[in-house]
Amino acid sequence: METAPDGWCCINTDAAIDPTTNEGTVGCVIRSADGGWLMGFNKVVGISNPLQAELWGILTGIKLARSFGLNSILIQTDNTQAALLINDREAQRSPFPLVHAGRMYVALSRNPREEDKVADEIARLSSGANFQVTILR
Repeated sequence: METAPDGWCCINTDAAIDPTTNEGTVGCVIRSADGGWLMGFNKVVGISNPLQAELWGILTGIKLARSFGLNSILIQTDNTQAALLINDREAQRSPFPLVHAGRMYVALSRNPREEDKVADEIARLSSGANFQVTILR
């Protein structure tokens, strides 16, 4: 797993979609530059597909990190499509508003799912109709 440069934080996100209801949930781990746990969260994002849920996780992670004064952010995602969309020079023209917000703030890299199972497990903790962010410290 790639660590963030000094002075940065690293956000690992993952989304889970229930195949029977199409309800999406996201999980996120926010780590310090040396890989230490700072916080995590999970959230139900409603009826979704994997790309939309991952983008919601990225956006929510950015907002949460910024609310704690973390302004230099490396996002790591296992969703290739999300990474390509946000890294695209033409992202401002994307039909996904979530892509615009992600592009404005961060560096982003593709992270294979097997390298960070924590965000995946946190995503699976969310269930029900609670659309609030649950912060884990």
